[in-house]
Amino acid sequence: MSQAKVDRNKQLKRDRKKIVKREHRREKVAAVVGIIVAILLLIWLGFSISQQVEKHHEANPSTVKVDIKDIFNFDVDAD
Repeated sequence: MSQAKVDRNKQLKRDRKKIVKREHRREKVAAVVGIIVAILLLIWLGFSISQQVEKHHEANPSTVKVDIKDIFNFDVDAD
C-alpha cells in the first residue's frame, strides 16, 4: 500500500466515532421528517375527504318534515 492509503485509513479509523454519530443523527432526522410528512399527508387526506362530504351534504340536503300532531295524539277538547 502506498503511504497515502495508510494515512487515509488511519484518519478514517480515528474519526470513526464522529462518522458513526453523524450517520445516526442523519438517520434519526430522516425518520422524524418521514413521520412528520406522513402525519401531514394523513391530515390533508382527512381534510379533503371532509370537504367532499360537506359538498355532498350541501348539494343534497336531507330534511324531515315532522308534524307535531303525529307525535302527540291527544285531544285538547277532552276537558
